[in-house]
Amino acid sequence: MKRIIVILTLICMLPVCADAQWYLFPGNKKKQKNQKEEVKEAVIPSTPEVPADTLAAGIDSVDTEDLFVFDRPSLIQISLILPLQASSENPSSSFLEMYSGALLALRDLGDEGLKLRLKVIDSSTADLEGNSEIISESDVVLGPVSYNNILKTLPHCDRHQMLISPLEPKSAALTDSCNVIQAPSSWTSQVDDLICWLEEELVIGDEVIVLKDNSEKGFGEQSRRMISQLEQRQLRYREVSSLEGLGIEDNITYRVLIASDSDAFITRSVRSAGISAELKKQVVLYTTSRVRNCVDSNVADLYNANTRMTAAYHVDYDDEAVKRFVMAYRAVFKSEPGSFAFQGYDTMMYFVKMCDEYGRRWHKKLPEKSERGLQSDFRFSEEEGNGRANIAVRRVVYNKDLTTTLL
Repeated sequence: MKRIIVILTLICMLPVCADAQWYLFPGNKKKQKNQKEEVKEAVIPSTPEVPADTLAAGIDSVDTEDLFVFDRPSLIQISLILPLQASSENPSSSFLEMYSGALLALRDLGDEGLKLRLKVIDSSTADLEGNSEIISESDVVLGPVSYNNILKTLPHCDRHQMLISPLEPKSAALTDSCNVIQAPSSWTSQVDDLICWLEEELVIGDEVIVLKDNSEKGFGEQSRRMISQLEQRQLRYREVSSLEGLGIEDNITYRVLIASDSDAFITRSVRSAGISAELKKQVVLYTTSRVRNCVDSNVADLYNANTRMTAAYHVDYDDEAVKRFVMAYRAVFKSEPGSFAFQGYDTMMYFVKMCDEYGRRWHKKLPEKSERGLQSDFRFSEEEGNGRANIAVRRVVYNKDLTTTLL
């Protein structure tokens, strides 16, 4: 019964935020295809189409501000591709939640005067090839979420389109050669920014300690990148296997890194740093968000160790924008928003606003437009392959009073 109420609520949302075609239930596709689509009148003035002779000359050969303005669509077409499993007995609660967050973003954008049309494809049941026309006509394509489905969808995109990967970390490898935008920042960005953060806080007299996992499996790709970044920045450090035998002195601040790809080693190291700091020693732990999967019930150790954490995702529930979103989500969906809801909202909000501001070639302007979301941020470098990868990282401080501060 609860699942039916949620789905009915989602249906009711659609007329509010967008004129939508969606394929969540079998048997509706042909019926919806034959129906005439009605679109609300635009609140913002229409923009002129790009002249045919300009298109014939090659749109990519001209990079002027005027062309970006000319190419702004008066109606933004959006495809959202998620494995909703809506026709099954067990729809995906996580991706329905992500869908809900995306709908709230479209509602807010509609309130700002944007004219939008959303088409949702359930990738768990839909034939992506059969939906190729919908995908190729979209100004913004958000999804799919799995690596394999991303590869299957790419051939159906127009050569000027970008496919936005909202979750899958592995899709970052596609950004050099394919028209893919990686929305979440990668672990490499987290490691790089972590070392940069350590260098910013380092003062004369401090000592950098690397808790190194000497096992063959434990010292993996992430650990090697951390050591490489330390050496590139010419930061002096001391390698030890644990803090217990270090002989910590009271008048020195120890800035501790964990060079291990093993959850067990990370867990022990965080515990050790927490205990050392609790004994009035000056210990500051630097780590990536991977540590969240390791500490479990020992999360207090992160606070005790004055932890500095870099992360792709973090929600500051004291932020006024976050509070407004939570209240809106509760009012519409009668439940609490989780990480998927925030991600749906942030990605939809950012990329649709980019399309509205810069037109159908909005991806060319990504390096010029950074933005802070509710849960994650967006920043793209000037380095360009066929696609782009988000390099924005959030910095989170764990305070002694059991609070966190988002910098």
